[in-house]
Parts: sequence; C-alpha cells; structure tokens
Amino acid sequence: MAAAVMECDVVQILHDPSSLETGTRSGLVTYFFKFTKVTNADWLVTSDEFQSGTPLMWTACTVDTNGVQEDTVGITYTDAGDLLTFNGGTTGTVYGTIVFEEVA
Repeated sequence: MAAAVMECDVVQILHDPSSLETGTRSGLVTYFFKFTKVTNADWLVTSDEFQSGTPLMWTACTVDTNGVQEDTVGITYTDAGDLLTFNGGTTGTVYGTIVFEEVA
C-alpha cells in the first residue's frame, strides 16, 4: 500500500495566551491529535487539520495493534503543501501534538 494523506480522528485545541508585558503579544496554540497510520510515510496536511502557517514544533508516537509504542522520530514538515510526514515502519494509532503561533 502506498503512503497517503490521513485525516485526524480527534483534534483538541489548547490556547496559551501571551503574558508578555512589553513588545508584541504572541500566544501559542497546541493541537493534540490522533489518527490511524496505515503505512510508512503517511502524512497530514496541517493547513486542513490544524491551521495555516509553519508549525513551531511537533511530537508523536505510534501504538501498534500489540500495544507496543514507538517514538515517531522521523516526523518531517514540508512548507510546500503543508505536509507533516510520519516516517517509520510501525503502523497503528498515532498520538501527537503540534504547536503554532496564535493567529490574531
């Protein structure tokens, strides 16, 4: 099976407003997500699943059908197409977070 675009089953949003006293206020938005990874190099389109713009950071792990957890260290982001690609051989349920700067 070829790698393909995936859609999140769950997305939860946490807003972290700025408490900066000087300069330009800039909050963070963290998205917690869950989806099923079917093959190596499946990806999410971040502008469809979360928001537009380049993410500041991301992390995730994959839990296979036997309950074995694998850190997904091979996650890469590509500006062209807003693709967050999940490399690695383990398939199963992916749990992760991605952080963006808050858009006013």
